[in-house]
Amino acid sequence: MKVITSESSIVDCQTALFKELDIIPNSTIPCKISWRSEPFEAEVCWSEELSMWWFSRRFEDRWLNFFGVNKPLERDKVKISSELNTPVQGINRGVAVCFVTNGKKTYLAHRGNRWGSGKRGLDKNYFWDKFEGHHEIVEDDGLLSKVAIICTLGEAHLPRDLSSFVHWIVGIKSSQMIV
Repeated sequence: MKVITSESSIVDCQTALFKELDIIPNSTIPCKISWRSEPFEAEVCWSEELSMWWFSRRFEDRWLNFFGVNKPLERDKVKISSELNTPVQGINRGVAVCFVTNGKKTYLAHRGNRWGSGKRGLDKNYFWDKFEGHHEIVEDDGLLSKVAIICTLGEAHLPRDLSSFVHWIVGIKSSQMIV
């Protein structure tokens, strides 16, 4: 397994990921996404079946891939439950998510870092202590890195797997008691 680094391949992966999500019946809802200090207007896709909304756009050196589990109200602010951002190109270990391939299949994968909204205790060690899903060791620009496999591109169960991961992140964040 190897991390995908070429910009054109990452664009292809991003496109495939959201095309596959859009196969699930969904509606678009105009709202304001609360991100950083300045909310911005967007049309998010909401799926009752997945109990999840999503939105993606390129921003500087990354693809912003936002997900939420509460149905947005039209024209209202919506809170991001999980950001599964990917780099635009190359290796960026400060961005927690990447696409990886074994040459036959392509996967959306998470490094385990930068997932806890900066909350004390929600770090990489806690992620790996709680994660019970499939993981792989990947070649990562000369290093070997452990990644959690979120979903497989081109598989019919991609939307369900992605939704399960987002809901798992939300559950872990809400159940974590920091003392």
